[in-house]
Amino acid sequence: MSEIKKLLKKENVIFEFFGKEQIGEELTNKQWDKFVKTYNDKFANGSYEVAKECIREFMEHEDIKWI
Repeated sequence: MSEIKKLLKKENVIFEFFGKEQIGEELTNKQWDKFVKTYNDKFANGSYEVAKECIREFMEHEDIKWI
């Protein structure tokens, strides 16, 4: 499987890529854990769709076809 396909698999989207210190520093650790548990799937699904759109846009550019 290509690296791009591996990256686009939903289960490979890691919500924790954004740590508490980047997007949730006002939350307690317990609140952060609950937030991650509640929104992990929503984030993964959204990230997956954005990544797929980026790949489609990238592939439309003529200058990448020679790569």
